[in-house]
Amino acid sequence: MRRVAFVLILAMPATATAEINKRNLWIALGLAPVAYFHETVLHEASHVAVAKLAIPGLEVTRFAPYPCYDSKGNFHFGCFASTYPDNVRVSDNTHIAISVAPYVLGASAFIVSDILLSTGAVKPSEPG
Repeated sequence: MRRVAFVLILAMPATATAEINKRNLWIALGLAPVAYFHETVLHEASHVAVAKLAIPGLEVTRFAPYPCYDSKGNFHFGCFASTYPDNVRVSDNTHIAISVAPYVLGASAFIVSDILLSTGAVKPSEPG
């Protein structure tokens, strides 16, 4: 959440008057929950996608991209729960892959956008 708010504040254009800066700050703060929800959906969906690919017969029983408590009473900003057949053994490597999926997704998105911008395939938007 802090990362999203920090990025939104950095993305605001520099202006000469305090009134416009205050307005931009309120816009950024207003958009922070939307950005938070978007990031949480992508984060939890990447866990689910890798789990469904790696574990045959996996069934997602709960997908919550909002603050929630798990079955043990622990608080999470988002979570998913799943079940899979008893005859399926899940290795530690599979658990690691499921855990790091959001970071791989984020790094991949950054690398692709960097390549597109640095090769000129996509032009950066101009402020104003």
